[in-house]
Amino acid sequence: MIKKKFILVLNLISFFSVSLYSCSNEEDLGERVEERTLNFYALNDFHGAFLYDKSEKQTGLSRIAKFLIDEKSKDPENTFIISSGDMFQGGAESNITRGKIMVEAMNTIGFDSMTIGNHEFDWGEETLKNLENEMDFPLLGINVFYEDDSGENSLTRPEYLAPSTIIKKEGIKVGIIGSIMPNIDSSILATISDDFYFESSISLIEEEADRLKNKENCDIVVLSAHDGGRIYYQGIENIDAVFLGHEHEKMEGKYRDGVPYVQGVNYGKYLSHISLDLKLENNHYKVVSSNVENIDTFSTFLENSSQIDDIYSKYKDEIEPIRDEVLYTFDERISKSEFGKYIAKSLYEYVNSNYEYKVSLGCINNNGGVRDDIESGEFTYGDLLKVYPFENILCLLEINPKDYKSSYFSQSGLYKYFEDESGNPLINENGKAYIATADFVAYRDNSPKERIIEYQDVLLRDVVANNLKTNGFSL
Repeated sequence: MIKKKFILVLNLISFFSVSLYSCSNEEDLGERVEERTLNFYALNDFHGAFLYDKSEKQTGLSRIAKFLIDEKSKDPENTFIISSGDMFQGGAESNITRGKIMVEAMNTIGFDSMTIGNHEFDWGEETLKNLENEMDFPLLGINVFYEDDSGENSLTRPEYLAPSTIIKKEGIKVGIIGSIMPNIDSSILATISDDFYFESSISLIEEEADRLKNKENCDIVVLSAHDGGRIYYQGIENIDAVFLGHEHEKMEGKYRDGVPYVQGVNYGKYLSHISLDLKLENNHYKVVSSNVENIDTFSTFLENSSQIDDIYSKYKDEIEPIRDEVLYTFDERISKSEFGKYIAKSLYEYVNSNYEYKVSLGCINNNGGVRDDIESGEFTYGDLLKVYPFENILCLLEINPKDYKSSYFSQSGLYKYFEDESGNPLINENGKAYIATADFVAYRDNSPKERIIEYQDVLLRDVVANNLKTNGFSL
């Protein structure tokens, strides 16, 4: 009898211990209404397009911010604002301030998260760390790790990146996972990307989504991916919405299981919007319907935010003297390919006029190397930043002359300038041939080279700017 009573007491203690543990882990999130609608707004590939520009049909962040700030003010418990990467690099205002103006504006708008994109790495890891330190929102990258000495995944994620974030609102808990395209190394300067390992992400996302839903008790989990491969993310369990980036395309639709996905081109042309209609079931919200759209920002958002305009005023004296310098006046429209060739020519002439080695070829990457055509009229340093935003430095490739024609002269992936149409290289006294190019091209693995000579203090964009000012445009 005594033994039975003892066992009963132990069972009661165990029961109450479990009950107390369960109660202590059940968060009081506030009132859980029967039905509610969550609104997620996302920007992808904004590329520092900070100011309104009527001629370019560029909406600018101030007008987009006015809408977002108003929406969050009207319904703060159901409104979420996220970014799917590549927010900073590309616009004069952001480039000149090294992204600081963008981060300050995003803080003011009230972003809930940002996924890292490939161009967040462009200014190097120290700048990235400094920017993250100023963010009032988490920077996400579940599949970004450091590479170990053997070139494999070290399984150590940079401390400034989080795999996900949990946002608690009145009566609800929402998880956001951020990922970048696996193996995106080729879209990042090799001297930077060699330190990182971009892991395949599906299993990581699945595990994190399961953790958020079933251990952290998130009602809703969304994925923000700097990747436009929408099919890659189809069918992931416990994901309720997918926001995409990187491809600069307009996408909106639903997967076979009804999960909505969206991508809003670039430069803020569209604001992506997914709404999720929720119903409370067993004290947990479930998605019962959804809507997905891309909002045309230029025709829809017509008012500025005084808060964002004030931020610009704070930085204008730093920005405008550099941005507004007129480099040249074009009489006609210049295509991307023509300007790419001009950049290559500028490098060719610069090296042959200033260095001991004589180069056979000037070249840059033509896959995104120049971002846009150039319209006729005044062309400023800010315009140059927009069409050629990259912080590439000058490199010389020292090569065996036998590799010149097949590997460089005939390569289709380059904007090129050369004087010898036959494809015969200029051979220097040391028996080597040389190519003037950008560090992005120089450090790629797909072309033979014997040596890379790097000029850290020579920014390609400034070589081009000085050539335009001094010699004008000619091919």
